[in-house]
Amino acid sequence: MATYDLLIFQNVRPSGDRLVGLSIGNAGLYCTGIQKVSQSFALFFLTDLGSVKDDPTFGTSFMQDLRRNRIQDESTLAAAFQVAVVDYKNYSYQTQSEDLPEDEQFDTATLVNWSLTPGNLSITTRITTAAGESREYVVPVEIMPS
Repeated sequence: MATYDLLIFQNVRPSGDRLVGLSIGNAGLYCTGIQKVSQSFALFFLTDLGSVKDDPTFGTSFMQDLRRNRIQDESTLAAAFQVAVVDYKNYSYQTQSEDLPEDEQFDTATLVNWSLTPGNLSITTRITTAAGESREYVVPVEIMPS
């Protein structure tokens, strides 16, 4: 049985270029399956570790590392991304319910492509569920120095 989550990535299309907004927007919308997994990973990935008051284990150090110029080339980006993937995998295993369907269970995330320019980072990520379903999406990140 599918579980539901609020859809915070509004305006998503299955393919092609389209501006995706991060908002609660139409609060009546929800998502399941691979979209829910992708959304959950992106939210965890982009949240600073320790910034969630009631859950200090939620998030990664990726954005902090990026703002502090610790990520400057492919090797440092790949290493920081992989640490974030392991952190999310551990977090999701500890917090997900045992009866969660396989299409809503995270298996892995792969760094497909990236582009780093002054003030901006664009990361193409492939998310794969425990059911074997995969999707790629681009996460555009504006870098604000800390």
